[in-house]
Amino acid sequence: MTNSLSDKAYIIIKEKILNNTRDKYINLRKMAEELDMSYTPVREAFQRLEREGFLELIPKVGYFIPELDLKDIRDIFETRECIENYVFNKVIDKIEEEHIKELESYLDKMIKNLENNEIKEFYKNDKEFHKVFFKINKNYYLTNLMENVREKHLIGSRKTIMEMKEKGVVPAIEEHKKLVENIKKGNKGAAQKVFAEHIRNSKERMEDGYYLFS
Repeated sequence: MTNSLSDKAYIIIKEKILNNTRDKYINLRKMAEELDMSYTPVREAFQRLEREGFLELIPKVGYFIPELDLKDIRDIFETRECIENYVFNKVIDKIEEEHIKELESYLDKMIKNLENNEIKEFYKNDKEFHKVFFKINKNYYLTNLMENVREKHLIGSRKTIMEMKEKGVVPAIEEHKKLVENIKKGNKGAAQKVFAEHIRNSKERMEDGYYLFS
């Protein structure tokens, strides 16, 4: 529950950063005017976002949305490999029919998002697909870490949905399908292998220069 203007400003500005497709510079005073808030809570929100790595402060210039470089990409996926593989392997025996239906629902939504060029909704449903395993695990700290890392994944992405379709997202969809199929069949070892390969393949697609969502 948000209890202050600073919290509200943080949520709104963070959403703007994650959905940004053009501007790298964010003017603090203009943002305060846009949100119809005083300078102080917006400044506090900016400072918090800077600490979390969603904004970069250049002294005497201002705040910018950071760009991902190759090291950032590798660090992000090294973290994802650690936490997502760990959680998936931990809950593989706890996945029930209701969870499979939830995975299939998100997969169907992702396919429709791709067909309709809905990049924001595609990312949202992709994250929720992966989050199913974290909900089964019921560890708030790991879930929070996963969401934070995946949000960093989104920062700096400038590719259109058509470029994503042409250069990597379709294979990602097929990997999701293959994962669900193996889970449904009870092929534990195959599902674990597919999941690990999916994260590695996502990393390779990113390293190739295509800022895609897995």
